[in-house]
Amino acid sequence: MLKIYLLSCILVLFGCSSRSADIAFEQNSQAHINSYVGGERIGTIIVNEVEREYITYSAPANGNNNPEVLIVALHGFNTNARAMMTGTGFNKEIDKNKNMMVVYPQGLSGFVAGINQTGTQWDINWGTHTNDVAFIKQLVHKIRTDYQISKPKLFIVGESNGAWMTYLLACEAAEELGISAMATVGATIPFTVQENCPLTANIPLLHMHGDADNTVSYQGIPGWNNAVEDNMSYFADKYGCEPIATETVLADVDKTDNTRVTKYIYHHCQQGAAVEYFRIHNGGHTWPSANVEQSELGLISYDINANEEIMAFFKRF
Repeated sequence: MLKIYLLSCILVLFGCSSRSADIAFEQNSQAHINSYVGGERIGTIIVNEVEREYITYSAPANGNNNPEVLIVALHGFNTNARAMMTGTGFNKEIDKNKNMMVVYPQGLSGFVAGINQTGTQWDINWGTHTNDVAFIKQLVHKIRTDYQISKPKLFIVGESNGAWMTYLLACEAAEELGISAMATVGATIPFTVQENCPLTANIPLLHMHGDADNTVSYQGIPGWNNAVEDNMSYFADKYGCEPIATETVLADVDKTDNTRVTKYIYHHCQQGAAVEYFRIHNGGHTWPSANVEQSELGLISYDINANEEIMAFFKRF
């Protein structure tokens, strides 16, 4: 069971506001977008008689050229889609990769008994019953149809509770969604997902985690999830990689952030697979090179840029 001793704003990287009003969602979505002009759009979709909200973004300079590839970016516990978008600054990578589009789905509020808290969240089999797998499935289908996305590729990135949701989607919807790669920040696969994971596809995984994370510990949470090394070994074994990862200490680009970064790579995985991770020495529950102040959650590393690393990883697959 997830311990209550975690931070009162547990699993949050970009603030503690759960209000849907933080996102100015529109209810009038075109059935088909014929005059695609890019930029930010906001909308809703009905899933199991519940209105669900989301933000999309694609490069405005793309003109009438529809995007070819979709990325789903999932926020953490008790935060929201706009905070994920602005806090990470991920849109900058979309501006540089005009054939791609990103969607930021909005979680629903739910009471999580294991931490005795209510907040916007993704149900990773912890009993909130918010039908989030169904939501993401229908949302991906809608966006692919609305924007005539030409390639079946789908990339998923999540932070914290959003990272847990990323693992759940890989386990339960990989083939249906055509997930080509996933990236997770600040959370390893929870046992509630791992114990019932029929994952057979070799979905490449990139992970980032601060080893001074006091929210979702680098060493794991007893009874809830594994330490980072065990998490990565689990996927390396599942993908037939060599059991020992090579490690490279990266340059200390920002000597003022009091962090260092080591990158680990498991080699000779099965065809199409990859398992890699960044250990942020002295880093907190934070997004490397984030756009916001996060001192209450630990140090932010500026030795790597999470967005650039994630996009470079996705573009390999």
